[in-house]
Order: sequence, then structure tokens, then C-alpha cells
Amino acid sequence: ASWYDFAYEIYEQWSHKILGLCGINGVTTKEYGAKVKRPYYSVLDKTKYKKDFKGLYTPKNWRCGVHEVVEKLLK
Repeated sequence: ASWYDFAYEIYEQWSHKILGLCGINGVTTKEYGAKVKRPYYSVLDKTKYKKDFKGLYTPKNWRCGVHEVVEKLLK
């Protein structure tokens, strides 16, 4: 998942519950104008988690995790 995917999923889950949310527009790092150097390809990755826990825990799909957090925040 990209950072845009992550933000969009949060928006999708909150937008029907909270009025007045603006839309989500994807931008490049250059368009964003951040002064900090960013990796060219930065995505959410579970590789290290899977390696470190060697099957002891199975990570949830990130969308399920976002849904759980949004629900807790809205209570």
C-alpha cells in the first residue's frame, strides 16, 4: 500500500461518518514540496515483521487494521 492508499482508506472509512471532510488528492513528493529527502518508493511493508516473528503472528490485512482503528476513534 502506498501512503496515498493508506490515506484514502482512512478517508473512505471516515467520510460517511463525519461531515465536512475534504477529498484526497495524490501528489508526488516534488509536488508536495517537502524539504526533507524522501525515498522514491515508500510503501507500507510487512516483510520485517514476518521475518522477526517467523509465523508466530499473522498480520492482518492493513485495511482491516485501519477499519479497527477508525471504529475505536469514533467511539
